[in-house]
Amino acid sequence: MISKKRTYLCGLMVLLPFFLDVPVFAQTLLQITSPSNSTGVPLFQEGQTYTITLSADPSVQNIGVVTPPPLPGAQPTANPLQFTLTLPTSIAPTLYTIEAIGTTAGGLVEASPVQVDVERQDAPVSLTVQPTFMTFSVGDTRSADLRGTFADGTTLPVRNSSFVTYTSEDTSIVTVASGGLMTAVGPGQTTVIVKYGLPDQSAWTVTSFQVIVPPPPPSGPAPAISSISPTSGAPGVTQVTINGSNFGASQGSGYVQIGSISASTISSWSDTQIVATGGMLSAEAIQSFL
Repeated sequence: MISKKRTYLCGLMVLLPFFLDVPVFAQTLLQITSPSNSTGVPLFQEGQTYTITLSADPSVQNIGVVTPPPLPGAQPTANPLQFTLTLPTSIAPTLYTIEAIGTTAGGLVEASPVQVDVERQDAPVSLTVQPTFMTFSVGDTRSADLRGTFADGTTLPVRNSSFVTYTSEDTSIVTVASGGLMTAVGPGQTTVIVKYGLPDQSAWTVTSFQVIVPPPPPSGPAPAISSISPTSGAPGVTQVTINGSNFGASQGSGYVQIGSISASTISSWSDTQIVATGGMLSAEAIQSFL
């Protein structure tokens, strides 16, 4: 006599409220056999056509393949267990999940999903990131909007491409995980370098952006600016004097941001006056973080 057990039949889209009596040695009723994640995530290139092959128990009928937007639908072939997927050339490179479903007398069945890495065949000619200057607090996480412009004029979000690498120049300030997810670790300013490179090629498309993580606010009264002189000048050349109160007796971990750039030089720092050089001088845009 064959030993049997009760098994829940469930999938990504539904959880079926019934039981199927399945022999303990029975295999999955429906499977995606190709592509497969058994040796890693397969690479699919935009503009190419791929065959999706399934295996199914004879009891499974009405078999179909489900692809997520913006991927097009998989097309059936003369073989009920094979489908074709033609990828366009204008979708964001990232991981996409392919699923297969069918029906039996007992209800819906689903195959284990398979992930594919959809990428462009060419590297972008340029990368842009927004914003180019980011400020967030210790413990916060954030991702920048990274876009690549390709030779055919197409501009696509490429933040999650497997061909993109992110490097923080100072991991004691910011760490970067896959997909460009940054975590602020400690106060300071650092550069995050972004590279897009095709496998087995030495050429890279590169961009970078700045990240500032201010130190925790002081426990005393907040700094207050009463006057700035001059209020305009040459970036990185003109020396600006900031008068006010509660700046702190010495610079410590404080810094001055003039426009969108940190001051390159702090000539002097007292509780009521700071003399600094750097950035685009603008009275409205000056911030002091202690």
